[in-house]
Amino acid sequence: MSDPSAPTSASDPDPSGDPIPLEPLAPAPPIPKLAARSSILQRIDDKCPNCATKMDADAVVCMSCGYDLKANELLRPRTGVDLIEPPPVQPEFVKPGIKPATLAIIGAVVVVAAMVAAGVNSPPGRAMGAPFVFALLILYRVVLHTGTGLAGLWCAAKFVDHRLNHIDLAAARMFLALSVFMLVWALRIPIENAFLEHAIRFTLAVAGYWLTLFALFRRGRQETTLIAMFHLGVVMFVELGLQLAIWLETTVAAPSGR
Repeated sequence: MSDPSAPTSASDPDPSGDPIPLEPLAPAPPIPKLAARSSILQRIDDKCPNCATKMDADAVVCMSCGYDLKANELLRPRTGVDLIEPPPVQPEFVKPGIKPATLAIIGAVVVVAAMVAAGVNSPPGRAMGAPFVFALLILYRVVLHTGTGLAGLWCAAKFVDHRLNHIDLAAARMFLALSVFMLVWALRIPIENAFLEHAIRFTLAVAGYWLTLFALFRRGRQETTLIAMFHLGVVMFVELGLQLAIWLETTVAAPSGR
């Protein structure tokens, strides 16, 4: 049996059976929302939070270290290599061969032979210096049309999409080819018909010129013919200008001489 005089604990129920009223709990205070954080580093006194460099008030990126306040990261430059395709390399038109100096010496010998033949075979009944003039005319035409030959070579190289290289070698080869042409042209064929004789000499001269080009440039028959055709076109253009100049001088000088 329990002692009735013993004190009862607060947690014991009321002997009378009525529950002890409890005070209502106070509502919990609202949890404050965390403010959105734009950057881990915060700018203080208009200075960069990363390198402490002074920044403008409205600046977003530090111009000293590259720190981006909005992106919260240090901007780094991107490096790389842009691959650019090189332009297509055009094949060379002039193939290597005999040295230009050697070809020039051979061409000079052929030119001298052509000058002698032109002087010897000059038409009779001319002035005393006519053979010498005919010889100089051979030299003049060889030098002049060596230049026109280079122009024809350039046109032929562009036509086949090649690059004209070794200009000195190309000039020496063209010089020799023109020398062969002039040597054959300076010869005389014992034929009474003058027109036929000129036609044969011209045909033989062109054949010698073409064979020399074919042997020196080694470009094939079609391309060699192409070189000769372009060269002929440039020669005709230059000769036309010379003939027009001669005609103009004679036409203008004729009335004054009367």
